[in-house]
Amino acid sequence: MAFKSFIYSKGYHRSAAQKKTATSFFDSSYQYLRQNQGLVNSDPVLHASHLHPHPVVVANVNYNNVDDILHPHDLDSSINNTNNPLTHEELLYNQNVSLRSLKQQQSINYVNNNNNNQHRYYSTGPTLPTNQYDPLNFSNRNFQDLSLKTSQPSVQQPQNEYSLLKDENAPVWKEDTEPCLNKSTYLQTHIDEINRCYEQKNYNKINSLYQSLKRNDIVPPLEIFTKVLDSLCKRPLDNNDLDNKMYELLTCYQDMINNRLKPPDEIYNIVLLSLFKGSILAYQFKNRNGNDFYKIAIELFNTTTNDPRQKSVVKFRNFSKDVLDYNLLAMNIYPGHITLSKAQQVIKSSPAFIKDSFYFIACFSYAKLTNDKFAIKELYEDFRLSLSSGSPDQGLFDDQFEIYSVILSSFIETGEVELATNLLDDLVSKIQSSNGLASNISLLLSSFLISMSKVDPSNAYEIWFKFHKLDWIPEFSYEFYLVFMANSFQDWNLTKKIYDYIFPMERNLSPLKKQKLSDYLLHPIGVDSITTSLLDYSLQLKDNEVIMKILEESIVKTFSFDIGIYPFVFNYLREIQCGEDYLMRFIESHAEFIKKSNSINKFQFLNMIVDNFQSQSLLNKISHAKFFKNFVEDFNLENCEMVSYNGLISCINNFIKIPKTIKDFPYILEIHAILVTKLFDFDTYPILQNGNNEVLLKFRDQIEHQFKMLAQNFCRLNLDPNLLAGVVSQAMKMVNLDDTANGQDLLNFFNHPGDWDKSYPLSLGSFIRNSPRGGIREFTKLSKEGYCFDYDTYKELIIKRAINKQIIDKCLEVCPDSIELKNIVNLMISKIPGRNLTQLIINNPKFSKVFVPNLRNDSMLKLIENCESLSNFIRVCDFPEKFKSIAIQAENKNAIELIYERLFDGGKYADILRYNNIVPVLNLELLLKSCIRSGEFKKYENLSKKFNDKISESSKIDIQLEYLINKNDLKGAFTLFEKTPRELRTPHKTMDLYTFALFLDSFNRNITYYESPENTLQFANILSSQTSFINLLSTYNLIAHSDHLMNFNIGGMAAKVKKEILNQMLNNLYDSIRLLSPSIENDKSMKEKLREKVRNYCRFKAYLKSPELDMDELKTLVSVESFLNPFTPSMLFNNLIETIYINEHASSLVLQNGLIYSLQQKGLNKILSYLEESFITSGNDANIEKVREFRSLLRKSKPLQA
Repeated sequence: MAFKSFIYSKGYHRSAAQKKTATSFFDSSYQYLRQNQGLVNSDPVLHASHLHPHPVVVANVNYNNVDDILHPHDLDSSINNTNNPLTHEELLYNQNVSLRSLKQQQSINYVNNNNNNQHRYYSTGPTLPTNQYDPLNFSNRNFQDLSLKTSQPSVQQPQNEYSLLKDENAPVWKEDTEPCLNKSTYLQTHIDEINRCYEQKNYNKINSLYQSLKRNDIVPPLEIFTKVLDSLCKRPLDNNDLDNKMYELLTCYQDMINNRLKPPDEIYNIVLLSLFKGSILAYQFKNRNGNDFYKIAIELFNTTTNDPRQKSVVKFRNFSKDVLDYNLLAMNIYPGHITLSKAQQVIKSSPAFIKDSFYFIACFSYAKLTNDKFAIKELYEDFRLSLSSGSPDQGLFDDQFEIYSVILSSFIETGEVELATNLLDDLVSKIQSSNGLASNISLLLSSFLISMSKVDPSNAYEIWFKFHKLDWIPEFSYEFYLVFMANSFQDWNLTKKIYDYIFPMERNLSPLKKQKLSDYLLHPIGVDSITTSLLDYSLQLKDNEVIMKILEESIVKTFSFDIGIYPFVFNYLREIQCGEDYLMRFIESHAEFIKKSNSINKFQFLNMIVDNFQSQSLLNKISHAKFFKNFVEDFNLENCEMVSYNGLISCINNFIKIPKTIKDFPYILEIHAILVTKLFDFDTYPILQNGNNEVLLKFRDQIEHQFKMLAQNFCRLNLDPNLLAGVVSQAMKMVNLDDTANGQDLLNFFNHPGDWDKSYPLSLGSFIRNSPRGGIREFTKLSKEGYCFDYDTYKELIIKRAINKQIIDKCLEVCPDSIELKNIVNLMISKIPGRNLTQLIINNPKFSKVFVPNLRNDSMLKLIENCESLSNFIRVCDFPEKFKSIAIQAENKNAIELIYERLFDGGKYADILRYNNIVPVLNLELLLKSCIRSGEFKKYENLSKKFNDKISESSKIDIQLEYLINKNDLKGAFTLFEKTPRELRTPHKTMDLYTFALFLDSFNRNITYYESPENTLQFANILSSQTSFINLLSTYNLIAHSDHLMNFNIGGMAAKVKKEILNQMLNNLYDSIRLLSPSIENDKSMKEKLREKVRNYCRFKAYLKSPELDMDELKTLVSVESFLNPFTPSMLFNNLIETIYINEHASSLVLQNGLIYSLQQKGLNKILSYLEESFITSGNDANIEKVREFRSLLRKSKPLQA
């Protein structure tokens, strides 16, 4: 049936628990704030999740309400009906056995993977623990059973409550006249919703809609099954829970089979691809179910392709290319379940089959694993034929050396060592003769040596040693040496030699996710555990030297071992009586990695330590280490059957035994408070209460007693409760204080620190999220009253773009960890408008130490694009010193390019060349031009020869033109231009250089130019080339007012275009001095022409009715005039003094030819600063003193604008 209104369904969560008192928000004292825990946050990073209904409970309530309204008559019948022909246990029993066993394993893994998410202090509803939740149970639950949990009166609204309904007496739902559920309407409604969600890519919702159909025994069509299966593969909901994803996928597929629906090839593609990918991911992340995933996949693969009538014939299936490729990869990871010939037969029958490089790599690799010599020879012949065919696949040709590397490995491991050696010689010679890539040589040799080390490690080492002496052989990867060493474990002396060689090397392991599928087979995977194996061997052999080197290396290079090796490591350290300082250093280093793993590993790690060391001082150091609090926060009673907590209990007991100082109290109380919230959590309390774990029961009572005792002592000492974490006040409410003297007073002491100290952080994060304006207004009000806030509050303010200097500083101050610091720094830059970045970020005192190390590439780009002063940005960033690392250069490639581009645009050519020695300039054209413009012609010539083949022909011509112009070889420039075909000329750029060369040549001869300019730069060059003002005006009028020549702007020339032309003309005058100064100084006629061109520019600027000069234009003009007359700055200063003397309030300074400079808006102060700098540069001490004296005089008569 169709719903009439959704108002009720949107308001299901209005419970009495959420109603507020009549007290207005923040209208009373700080005690009121502390009483309302929604404001005071116990954990500055996490939201106060215990204040809101749990999502599962909310969804359950909504479903029950709808169910009660739609089926009120089912309430009694479902209770009284006891003659159910099929019990719940029987339903479960009928499920597929493999799926059931998979789910059982999934429950165990789920606990291991999700303990970090279970930090609730209070329960919000009668939900089962996570590891007891069974989707099979949920999916087969009777539709009527859920209606028992919600009573009918919940539909009614109180009379005094505001209602959105127009008529309160009107029914909420459309009257239901149907005697039972209309399955066709129900199905169509769900189909429409599934289609809508699929189109919107809302994949998380689709499975719940399908489960709704399933609960009501409605079977959707195949098209819907296809979308449900596809959504299960694509949904992000269980991206971190591979077992659940596979279980849901297989359950849905089984439902389809049970309903006798024949899957099309599209569904086979979806299911097989997901299973193959899942098995590969499981192998990478050491999930034990990976083999099961692959077995199910290959069984389905065989079933769908076998022809029951003719077993030797393969049934045609339209498998996708991804399915074929991932099948090839998975069968190499889990060999032995299918023959290579059968796999090839199925793959070749598919229309998507392509005989590409990955096909050959995977097939050779599988043949090697199964020791199939015949298949290797067949594949080798097939590969050679494919490569030598008339039109070989380009990808196959490009990746031929990758295939050859697997061929070499296959030959060696199947006994064809001589054949592999001859082939290697031919391949290396071929690469050398064709100037091939060093990476190809490295790949071939790595494969050859690794396979050889499996057969004969000593011989492989001798071959490697010979290769190592050759300069042209590239260094092998760190992973290569690890595998090489692992293959040599049977020869311990050889193993030690290899380990000694790689000991100083950087531990550089490739990421789990490869760039392409062939990388999984070409390069070793799972090498991170080889060091653990090496340590295991050395412990068995009691080789003290190797053991201590591995342990020290793990600390210095920051890597961990497999959890199973640590008992033997600690036992060894105990036997050699290792000192506490080194032992603590080792524990802290490895605990940082254990922190990132599941909670079971954490407590196993503690158990291993305590089993071998019982020193009170060591346990005290462990209890106060940074990692210990994280371990305690992961304490979870749900895992009590899977792990022992003896190590944790020993550390906690040690708290009471050792002497304590006052400064230790807050930390010890916080640790106990966290444990109290875990032990008395409503969700897990029954596990302990109903269990048989006497140790944990005793521990719970002990923690409660110790916590109350510590709290009493803290109160008696009258210490400051504001020093305590928020979890302490929460734990006080959970323990029984009835048997404690003045229990209520003790509770009030921790809950009400008092109004006199406002240092306890408040949490307005949720308020700002739900009501940004109100939240920001409240934050502003409380800030003025002196309250401080937690990290979540500041983060939400930044998200809402309510950012100022104080918020930035406070947010950085309370940021909890380095990972969050990196996120918040980049979030700030993304949210701050570009115009404010310099003031708020770049000029921040913490920019260099806090911001720069955490900047991502996009943030760096935004800062560079919007910084007011690039030189200041470079200084505070410590560029290029902090960018020496290749990894940093790769990460910030675009930002570094932009820095060089802005330096080039600013004329900082010498800086570019200097920085290039540390951080290479990747833009060769920019680097070569910088050499030219900075006068480093020799360097340009060397670089031009070195990178000649890296630059396009058109760019070479433009750069050579600029080189000739800068060398004042104008004749050579004109000759090169005339010889260059039009098709090789770069649009605009080549003509820009040519017209500029004409301008420079105008100092020697009269220039006549008839071609139409393409842009304002060329137009300015043509105008600058004119010797007389009359010629300049006639040229300008001819071009500017002729549409067919150059239509700058309809209705006349735009102001912007005028400014561009005038600026370029002035720049031409300045560049002419730089390029022609020796000639002009020795040639009076050239000097006179320059003076005439300066006059023409000034008159032309006035003619265009743009007589105003800004500061940059004035500086450039004075520089040009100073070349002609060195006393120009002094004359300008005299003009300024005379102007101010005549009129103290003069608004502008009048210059020659009617040009003016505004003295308004800091103009006077700017020109005085410029003149002072000019006199300092020229060493004119007398004029420097005059400027300063004049400035002092002006300050007395009128204030100078800063």
